[in-house]
Amino acid sequence: MKLRYALLISALLANYCYANPPVNLEGWYLYKMGSVELYSDMHVDVAEEILSDFSSTKLAIDKLLRAPIASTLKPFTLYIFERNSDYTDLVGHQACALFNTPDSRNSSIVIWQIPRQSSLNTLLLFNYHYAQHLMHIEKTYDFPQWFSVGAGLFYATLEEKRGNFTLGGLSRYQISILEPDPKIRNKLLPIDILLAPRHKKSLHNKTGFHFTSLLLTHYLFLGHHNGFSDKTGQLTHYLALTNTGITSEQAFEQAFSLTLDELEVEFKRYTMLRSFPVITLPIITKKNPHIEKAALEPAQVAMLLHPLAVDRSNHQLAQNLLNFAHQKHKETKAQAPDKAY
Repeated sequence: MKLRYALLISALLANYCYANPPVNLEGWYLYKMGSVELYSDMHVDVAEEILSDFSSTKLAIDKLLRAPIASTLKPFTLYIFERNSDYTDLVGHQACALFNTPDSRNSSIVIWQIPRQSSLNTLLLFNYHYAQHLMHIEKTYDFPQWFSVGAGLFYATLEEKRGNFTLGGLSRYQISILEPDPKIRNKLLPIDILLAPRHKKSLHNKTGFHFTSLLLTHYLFLGHHNGFSDKTGQLTHYLALTNTGITSEQAFEQAFSLTLDELEVEFKRYTMLRSFPVITLPIITKKNPHIEKAALEPAQVAMLLHPLAVDRSNHQLAQNLLNFAHQKHKETKAQAPDKAY
């Protein structure tokens, strides 16, 4: 008798999982803005406002990185969840998650609807990952990890102000890391460790790796605006050399006119500045971007989220989503009228 009840409960639970995956699948839309694809269950007005805000900085990043026309670009894919609980069911407690697609030069970014007052806001994340998206899919060679992260963070500083853009402005949090408190300053990594990102110190000090990458990129891009020698040409040479089979350190030694020790001294001087150079870019952007919108059926959403759950090794959720989509397909097929011939 107990076994019979246990089997009955298991069957009921299985049917419940088929019909009710733990994430919301209702009210989802696909929004398209050029090469950008956004999947979300947010309110339509909020989603369109976010995309509209992103359109200006996106166009600016396109021009800065000389992106090809949108029709030739691979999609920049975003997922935003209305409910934080749905997001954490999929990826856990992180500000955002990057999912690799079968095409290694394309990826999907999954973030939940971060409150506007958050310092790590949605637009900053869009800018950061979009810059990295352009850098990787349109280049014939790979960038060193520190530069990929640093350049992405650098372009994420892009802000629209009074019809122009500023580039290079650092947030209050980023500036606080440079305060003379030795415990805080220790978050910055030595450059020789930064150039070898597999070193255990760079792996265990993620904040230090990201911020040192940003500051070194900032110094190499804009240092000449604050009395340091122009190193942009040497940086270009270095990036090309890193794809010739030599190490990052060897590429640096061949490309730059100073040694690593000399650069470390100069870089520390740069981080001690009371203010960092910011450049103004008079870029004209399009207003009221064209955004296409299409409602998605719950089964479609389940199949969209399924590979993300698989990528994250969330096998139970992946199975529930697959079961749900399969059940909906059977229901639709059963409801379809027979065709008479």
